[in-house]
Amino acid sequence: MSICQILASRPRLLYDRICSTAACSVSPAEIQNFPQMPTMKTVLVVDSDVGFVFWLGQGLDQNRYAVLPAASVPNARTLVDELAITVDLAIINPALPDAADFLGRLRGCNPCLKVVLVPDPTAEPAQIPSFDLQCQKPTITDDSAQRDLIAKIRKILPPFAVI
Repeated sequence: MSICQILASRPRLLYDRICSTAACSVSPAEIQNFPQMPTMKTVLVVDSDVGFVFWLGQGLDQNRYAVLPAASVPNARTLVDELAITVDLAIINPALPDAADFLGRLRGCNPCLKVVLVPDPTAEPAQIPSFDLQCQKPTITDDSAQRDLIAKIRKILPPFAVI
């Protein structure tokens, strides 16, 4: 996701960015009077299967989610820290090292965090204390499998929120 996409999905962040780079004639109080705008929900997809992350991220992006892809928990941690962004939904392979600790840290930042577990079909079940949905990773990554998975995700987290 580009910085432009992040800024467009976070109007307050956009206001701060504009005001820090140019003379701004709109005050923060005036921003409060703007009509409420829908903002995209931020989804973090973490799995060592980069093809799956790309496939799912592409589908989520087409469904108007802001997607942050990561191939490992350390990559995801760095991404979240560097962007200083709140994650609304974490889609993670629970067999990844440090997955449970990382989810606990994300929940500390956002108690309303939704979690979808996508374990490998052959993996041992991981000990994740709380999650909203568990789906087996599709073995065939076609359009119908993508639509089915995204439909399940939309039930627990619609793509927009009004700020």
